[in-house]
Amino acid sequence: MTKLNIFQVNSVWQLGRLDQANEKDEQDLQLAQEDVQGGQPESVIPNQTELLTQIWVEMQNMQESMRNINTRIDMVDQRIERIWDTLDDIQRHQGH
Repeated sequence: MTKLNIFQVNSVWQLGRLDQANEKDEQDLQLAQEDVQGGQPESVIPNQTELLTQIWVEMQNMQESMRNINTRIDMVDQRIERIWDTLDDIQRHQGH
């Protein structure tokens, strides 16, 4: 991505890297985020590995959320069953 002057520092994509031939030293690569175009790096499409990693993490988060929802639904089902059982008990006691 050096042709596009896009680079990553501390897991943050940044725009404005000098060409390899013009770099003074390794410290030039450590530009602070606020030093790059008014503090906001230009949005960059992540590479395939990063994109797949992000998708995988979000899928895992969604899976955990679904587990939580299923657990709550099961709890509601159990409460409804207890209510039906209680109503059945009341009806049997009223019949005697």
